[in-house]
Amino acid sequence: MSVWQLNPRIFQYLVDNLFQPNIDLFASSLNYELQSYVAWQPDPGAFAIDSFTLDWNKFIFYAFPPFSLLDRVLQKMEHDQATGILVIPNWSTHTWFPRVQKLLIKEPLQLPYKTDILVLPLQTQGSAPSCPQTTVNGMQFIRKPLKMLEYREKLQRF
Repeated sequence: MSVWQLNPRIFQYLVDNLFQPNIDLFASSLNYELQSYVAWQPDPGAFAIDSFTLDWNKFIFYAFPPFSLLDRVLQKMEHDQATGILVIPNWSTHTWFPRVQKLLIKEPLQLPYKTDILVLPLQTQGSAPSCPQTTVNGMQFIRKPLKMLEYREKLQRF
């Protein structure tokens, strides 16, 4: 797992504009956004180890997973019919992107490109290296057919 985390100000922006999650599914004691977090390996402060072993439907989650795990994350969300905020890059050409669009029930929040979108925890200085082709979205997801249908109908009207 990476030590980088979403800038806490940007995390708060997502929460203010979507909803308050109750667990951070991909974190560690160094980079958690919520007091209740799931670590990838043993961590004394973690609620649990390995988020893929939990039933995500029992939580309102926040997830900023490694991008290499996005296919697996989306599969888990569908299987568990989970609700949460998923932070992903806006990479519309990736194979997982259409799956993301099927799960959306609310218009995604497009975060502005900033050099400090990712930060090193416990440091006031030290943003991630710039990467202009990586625009991060904070997306609210749910696997409820009626809500998905309502969102899709809205999209078709435009």
